[in-house]
Amino acid sequence: MEHDRFSSRSDYGYDRSYEWPWDSSGESWVPEDLVNSELHRSSQPSSPNTCLRLLVLKSQVIPKAQVAVVDGFSEILLGRDEPISDTVARIRLKEMEVSKLHSTIYWDSSEGWCVVDMGSKHGTYLRSTSGNSSQAVELRLSISKAASIPKRLSHLDHLTLGTTTFVVHIHENRLPCGECSPGAAGEEIPLFSARRKRSSPSHSISGQSFSTDPDSMKLKMHDSRAALVATKT
Repeated sequence: MEHDRFSSRSDYGYDRSYEWPWDSSGESWVPEDLVNSELHRSSQPSSPNTCLRLLVLKSQVIPKAQVAVVDGFSEILLGRDEPISDTVARIRLKEMEVSKLHSTIYWDSSEGWCVVDMGSKHGTYLRSTSGNSSQAVELRLSISKAASIPKRLSHLDHLTLGTTTFVVHIHENRLPCGECSPGAAGEEIPLFSARRKRSSPSHSISGQSFSTDPDSMKLKMHDSRAALVATKT
């Protein structure tokens, strides 16, 4: 059963009462208009006054210690689908335990950085360090296929989707620490589409330009051969 599966994923145990610690009614469903209103409010925020970065603690799909640099963005999507936009930041977690659009992190001018589960099947888990670290418990934000209400993120929180756990770094002075600063090339998680085809460089000799694109060169060679055959006949 799904309940048994989640109960063994953490040393802290899992209890359905943890899903809604802020709601004494026990109601698990969140009205769609509430979620939409929160996301709409996040689409027009003031500029974030903090530095947010996500450091990979463990994962089966992303190398450990890679960093997602969210500086300068007010929203970032997390899910199984690859980034398809050049303007909307997105972290891809390519595994079946992660939904296509799993969760969203966004900046709120009054609450700070928040996370919302977008109705994923296997859940978004948050272990908060804002209180007593010895009593920290990993909470599931919502039940399966139900969107959660926003949950505020704090510095050094652990955010888990599928097999991937991020350590949340939030620095009030906008200056990243050494731990969340990408060092060598390849340590930064790509956030945007890489499908854009780069134009081949062109060169100039004696005022005449030519392209090094292989397809263009093959076409020119074909035209030259055709012209040579025509002169012989």
